[in-house]
Amino acid sequence: MTDKINDYNNDNLTSAERATNTDLIYSYTEELRKLQNESLNRLDTKMSVFLAFTGVLVRFASDLSEKVIIENFTCYSCLVLQIITYVALGSSALILCLGLTTKLRGNVISPKALMKDRWYFADKNDISDYIISGWVQAEEEYEKLGFDKGRKLNIAVWLIALSLICITLNILIKILWGN
Repeated sequence: MTDKINDYNNDNLTSAERATNTDLIYSYTEELRKLQNESLNRLDTKMSVFLAFTGVLVRFASDLSEKVIIENFTCYSCLVLQIITYVALGSSALILCLGLTTKLRGNVISPKALMKDRWYFADKNDISDYIISGWVQAEEEYEKLGFDKGRKLNIAVWLIALSLICITLNILIKILWGN
């Protein structure tokens, strides 16, 4: 697709057509960038919520039974489940924190650079083209960042689910066979 765009001959366009296309591309790219930024913000919000939930689960897991005595036999399965819970929750918290760390969100052309004579006195369409080219690079970075955050969030959710299963099993063992 990009090759088709690069091979497109702009010399056949009138200045009015070029202005219309530049405005359209500029508006589309600006809106796409805003949507991607909002998507990343939503991912950050979800990650923050799950990080808080992980903290609550760690507190809850500390109250679990470590061992259960069944007919004078000490069963350490609850301790194993508690260890698995802590490892899963700790890993989840680490992954979520890594996902929330600040990363660059695309190259933005500095207004200071646009104020220099080269761009200040340039044609509006040329300036728009220049800004769009910066946004194209930013869009690629947003896409990679969104994929990375989404992957980390999914892994963290699965680890939280594993810890919830272990917590549930620990409670069931205590209820069914505990003293």
